[in-house]
Amino acid sequence: MPILRERSDGRFYIRAWMPGTTNIGTWQLHKDGLAYLNSIGITKDGDRFDWEILNLLKEKGWVFTAGTGFNGPTTPDPTALDLIIKPDPQPKPEPVRRGASLRILINKTDWQIAIFLREIPRGWAKSTDDIVASLQSWAIQVEQTKVPAMRLYPGQGGALVPVAPAQGRYSVHLLGTWPKAWSVQERYFSVLGLSEGITIFDEERGERIAPNSQLESGKSYVLAGNKGLNVPPEIIKRNLDSLDEWNAWRITIPKAPSDQLVQWFQQFKMEIKSPWSKVTLLTPVIAYTTNDQPIIKQDGRIIVAIPFNNAANPAIKYFELPNPGIGRFQITLDDLPVKPLSIDVRADDQVTLPQPLQTIIRWHDQTTTLRAFTDSSTTFQPVHADETSLEVTVLCLVPVKLTLSGSPSSEQMFKLDPAEASERIKRAMLTAVRRGQNLSVRIDGQAFGAVTFAINPQPVSPPPDPADTTIHAYLRRLAILATVPHRQHAVVSLPSRTQQTLQQLAITYHYPQLRNVRRVAPNLLPMINTIVKLVNERNNHE
Repeated sequence: MPILRERSDGRFYIRAWMPGTTNIGTWQLHKDGLAYLNSIGITKDGDRFDWEILNLLKEKGWVFTAGTGFNGPTTPDPTALDLIIKPDPQPKPEPVRRGASLRILINKTDWQIAIFLREIPRGWAKSTDDIVASLQSWAIQVEQTKVPAMRLYPGQGGALVPVAPAQGRYSVHLLGTWPKAWSVQERYFSVLGLSEGITIFDEERGERIAPNSQLESGKSYVLAGNKGLNVPPEIIKRNLDSLDEWNAWRITIPKAPSDQLVQWFQQFKMEIKSPWSKVTLLTPVIAYTTNDQPIIKQDGRIIVAIPFNNAANPAIKYFELPNPGIGRFQITLDDLPVKPLSIDVRADDQVTLPQPLQTIIRWHDQTTTLRAFTDSSTTFQPVHADETSLEVTVLCLVPVKLTLSGSPSSEQMFKLDPAEASERIKRAMLTAVRRGQNLSVRIDGQAFGAVTFAINPQPVSPPPDPADTTIHAYLRRLAILATVPHRQHAVVSLPSRTQQTLQQLAITYHYPQLRNVRRVAPNLLPMINTIVKLVNERNNHE
């Protein structure tokens, strides 16, 4: 929206953010134009008015741009940009997310479409006396797959149901009965499938981006479309494998997309926008609030930096603001689409340093405490684990981001309550040990630091086979007796199959003296026959 500005010499001009860009248009104002604005109540610095009024001033010739043209945006003048600092409004609650949504799963070049069923809210669990019985009474059917509601138990992360890529809607039906207090029918219902043109997914989470959304230039996504789709060469892309009649690509939208590329996305009802600039605080931070707001002292001035994402003239501008006093404030930039910065200003005696993120792992009788900022990554090499031998406790003042990396796939969970993160880490560790698989864990508390550790299970030796132990004992005795000179001069020849068996046993059990035994004393035949019998029985059992 255009805004009237006053210079230090008392002259006025008009400034306005050019829609679709991060640029500012500046118009010099003729005295007749100023008189017209004054006549309709626009009289002082900071007064805003509609674009229709600015268009009228253009038609009258009462504004000019010093030769740059009315339609061409000019590069922002940092001296003309105003930072606004105001009381921080109450944060809006996060929107309720649907219980069923479309996702894409990628493993190297393989990909798959799946329906993600979110776990039930914790509030539902608290509204029933027996959560297990309540969940066991119903199920969800996604297409032809029946999913027990127990898989939606709070803290388990929900359920992924693979489906074939298709247009239209995927059916989601509710089976059985559930507590009346639960809004199950309002949470789980049919899911929109792949679009006829293109379908865009968030690269990190795999979540589908709704049609008619805005995509950021310079950001990466996953794009799915039918095999007849021609992706413009301007898009940086990596091909994924074909699946039925569909193709998929990892794509990166150029930072400065051409008009043709913008129009290509527009035909699929997707807009490209420049990423918002971000206000960065340069004043030293004393601590952070539980909402990750930086806390600064009530002295000196506030210094911030703003990077301008103008591909033609990228730059970082620095601004200095007077300290507003004690309280919570929001800093934003007038006329430009920037993400506001929230700060908490406190007196010296009001600042207390919060505890950083900690993770305590007790395995059997050994306890390990990992502290953010001080401890480096740790590797555990457990031989076995069970429910009672392992305890995991994550301590953090804010929700954490949890990353579990291992075979066969990786998983990221955002904004987890520390108690919930503790339980999920424990389950993942127990599973890794039981399967003998490596696991890497990263717990990110943002301003409160991060902790990483790994699980490298040691292989567990199987219990000795009783038959194998007996064979070993017989071979040890045979190796001694077969090489002792006997008074008997009579010997018997062993069958070729028995010779081969002894030769193989000599190699397996490391008795080289039995490799070339062809004839033995008759009194050794019962022992050899017993060995052969034991070997045959063991092989038949296996």
